[in-house]
Amino acid sequence: MKRHVVLMTALLAGAVLLLSSSPGVAAEQKIGVVRFSKLITGYDRMLEEQSANTKKRDDLLKEQNAKRDEINRLAAKLQQHTPDSEAYKSTQDEIRTKTAELETWTKLQGQELVQEESRIIREIYEDVEAAAGKFAKRYGYTLIFKEDDLDLARSRMAELKIKVALKKILYFDPSVDITDDLLKALNKTYKSTRK
Repeated sequence: MKRHVVLMTALLAGAVLLLSSSPGVAAEQKIGVVRFSKLITGYDRMLEEQSANTKKRDDLLKEQNAKRDEINRLAAKLQQHTPDSEAYKSTQDEIRTKTAELETWTKLQGQELVQEESRIIREIYEDVEAAAGKFAKRYGYTLIFKEDDLDLARSRMAELKIKVALKKILYFDPSVDITDDLLKALNKTYKSTRK
């Protein structure tokens, strides 16, 4: 009986060792979590893109205001003419034309800004994804989660439902937070491509 227990124990120990070294059976996994909003707000490329985008919006606003000022000058000029005069009709037509041009221009510029912002967001996400992959391989991470810092307190019901659905991580131990390390790697890679 004692011999039987020893034999069973030896067989069981051998099976455990065999299973733990077999492919498909995971060894200890190294997991990291990235606080995405901190990563993005600290990414040098994002800061540069935001600065360029703000300048572009300011320039477009100045141009839009100049076009509006021109329409306002024409409206003031219109008041100087009698309604039956040819100058009145000509100025009124010019106001209509300039107003239609401004509306079309504003719409097109808005669409271009949205397309540009979409491109930036897509490319920055691709940068982050690539950096996370390189970081994971270099430091032996098997999984890196993206933690979204979603402000749930100031959300309306529909928005709250979407945010709750998007939030995948409820808790993580701060010891698995690799945000700062990944951010350093991301910025280092970006700076090297800028040279």
